[in-house]
Amino acid sequence: MNSEYTGVVEFLSPVVEIYKNFQWDSYYVAPDVHGYQLLGFGTVAIYGLVGVVCFALAWLLYQRRASERAGDVVAFKWLRPVFRYGVALCSGLTLGRLLYALLWENLFQAGNFADVLPMAICLAVAAVVGYYAASMLLEKSLRVFRGSLPGVAAVVAACVLICVGTSMDLLNVEGYVPEMEDIDTVRIYASDMVGENPTLSAKDHPEMVEMALDLHRAIVAQADEIKANNDRIHTVEYSNGVPREYSYQFLRIEYTMKDGTRLQRRYPLYLKREAWEQETGFEGAFKALFTSSDFQMRQVLGYPEGELDMVYVYNYSSDKNSDDLDTDRIYEALLKDAQAGNLYDYDPFDGYYNDSYPISIDIQYRIREENGYDGYSRRYSSVSLRPTMTFTLQELLDQEFITQEDLQQWAEERGLKVDYYGNKIPVTVEIAG
Repeated sequence: MNSEYTGVVEFLSPVVEIYKNFQWDSYYVAPDVHGYQLLGFGTVAIYGLVGVVCFALAWLLYQRRASERAGDVVAFKWLRPVFRYGVALCSGLTLGRLLYALLWENLFQAGNFADVLPMAICLAVAAVVGYYAASMLLEKSLRVFRGSLPGVAAVVAACVLICVGTSMDLLNVEGYVPEMEDIDTVRIYASDMVGENPTLSAKDHPEMVEMALDLHRAIVAQADEIKANNDRIHTVEYSNGVPREYSYQFLRIEYTMKDGTRLQRRYPLYLKREAWEQETGFEGAFKALFTSSDFQMRQVLGYPEGELDMVYVYNYSSDKNSDDLDTDRIYEALLKDAQAGNLYDYDPFDGYYNDSYPISIDIQYRIREENGYDGYSRRYSSVSLRPTMTFTLQELLDQEFITQEDLQQWAEERGLKVDYYGNKIPVTVEIAG
């Protein structure tokens, strides 16, 4: 379901209409004083009335057609409790989750994580409805309430156990981190990363895979603190702009295991500047991975284990290209920058760390592959020239592809920046080379 759908028949879907109309709004009751109100009760009431009418019509039709009451829904008696409690469980997990989204998540939930008690209540209400619906089907009667309290209590207890058990991670799903010997590859993605999302082989890149595991373990160890920070920052400070001592990063880690299975974890993280600078906690593990020269090389240069096939440099400001350049020397300079950790200055607290000059360096590799054209397959990477890439900048200066005047102009163009609140601020002009 896409909540942005605007088709002419969406009124036929109560879920879409209620989701769209049942919400909260704010208004001024006095200068600088907000009041809040719930909107969309009329929509809920209309669909509730439609539901009552449909139920009444169904009951009348059911009374008039005796054939609908012939036969059993479940032929084997020993399957009857499986059916009853199975329908209750499915109803709780699906309709209950939907009920939580409609009645609580968009209106009252604080932060990114569900509230245990409201979720348990929504699951229990939906599961009880499913329990009685299944009972009515089995008994072919609406009179199923007498003597049903033990079954209803079991259903409610199961819903509470599911919510509390998930919140406490009783099955160690949230806390699970795979072992190094079980991993084939790891793929890393984060919001502000530069270049490719590298896939790291445990066989060929064990050090980087171990750093990825260290980051995963650190996040798991600080899970409660991370959740508390997410909720606090999201509800208290996000409306006025995330404070500068925090940097929001969405991290995704994808494991491919040696047995062919896959494991994916996604984390909304607020990095703390103090922990980042002191290299402690999960921020320290995050920094160790994302600032490592090997990881930068995999991100920016892409496939250095392949055979270099072509390097092409283009200057967008002057429309010059690399036809007259010694591109092998340029690639060697790129490798030096990679080894020195100069491909970019990863700093998630500086919104401008990824500033680049108007020059791109396209790299083509060829990798031996029997089914590829001429026995090879091609891989491509594109590198933006950044102020931190001192070896590459010097090589381009030496080959007169760029000049000191170009660097001065580009630096001056970057001399006024706009901060988070829209204020223009001057910065120090730095010239490489």
